Amino acid sequence: MKQIAEAEISLLQYNFSSVEVLASDSARVQRNESLYLAMLLGNNYSKKVKLVTKTEEELVTISAVILAVTETQVFLKGGSKIPVVAISEVHIY
Repeated sequence: MKQIAEAEISLLQYNFSSVEVLASDSARVQRNESLYLAMLLGNNYSKKVKLVTKTEEELVTISAVILAVTETQVFLKGGSKIPVVAISEVHIY
């Protein structure tokens, strides 16, 4: 699994998975709740999160601050965006 720091995100282009990586509805609800909490913590306290995402080639772990979350995209500090369906895990630390 490749690990990417926040500073490197804007320099790299990934082909994130366009297929949902989570199988159950409850896991998707949990992911959306975690992303929303991470967004609140990122905007108010500049808290970083660790996102495990699936690209077409491999799993990638990204450590970043989430600025905004929509139904389909997660926007990170630095201008990068990730499709929600490509995120398999959200770790707030």
